[in-house]
Amino acid sequence: MEQTSLVSGPLMTQLTSWAHLWFSAAVRTDRAIESNWDDDDPMNSIGERDALSLVLIDALRNVERGAQRVLDGDHDALRQFDSDVPSMKSLRDRLEHYDAYLSGEGHAQQSTTAPAAPLGMRFIGSGSRTGGHTIFIHVDEKRGRVKYQLDAQSAVLAARRLMLTTVAAAGMDDAQHRSRCHLCRPDLLDQ
Repeated sequence: MEQTSLVSGPLMTQLTSWAHLWFSAAVRTDRAIESNWDDDDPMNSIGERDALSLVLIDALRNVERGAQRVLDGDHDALRQFDSDVPSMKSLRDRLEHYDAYLSGEGHAQQSTTAPAAPLGMRFIGSGSRTGGHTIFIHVDEKRGRVKYQLDAQSAVLAARRLMLTTVAAAGMDDAQHRSRCHLCRPDLLDQ
């Protein structure tokens, strides 16, 4: 299937540049999460990781949003990102509208009955292990309790693959970009 772009010219360049900036924010936030631990103050470390997790989710979703504007909506890279990070949009939407979801008034909670719990959304927490940092959020929705989970490192790798495709589609994947941008080097995909 031939893959096309939805935009062109300066708009494509700017959308790609902004998506790349969000990608840089995602990578740097993930690195901060992974390197932030103080054995003498674990509660503060957990709080910092949880707070940075919110920033990471927003950055990853904005990478996807930029790519959606640059690439054809049915682009293989977008489908792969959705497959690799299936809950990205839903999770980001719940966090963006946390006030509505906490009170049971979120879009996915709309029904004739009230949420089963007094609080319609809970940040269950996050944790780190060998495979990286994982974020857990539970939301009472009209279809029942939905447990959202995001594995940070695998989501950042999926965003890197999407970003490489987006940069190439915008005609910005040249030797100068590759020599300057350590974030987009293909050899990092396997890390």
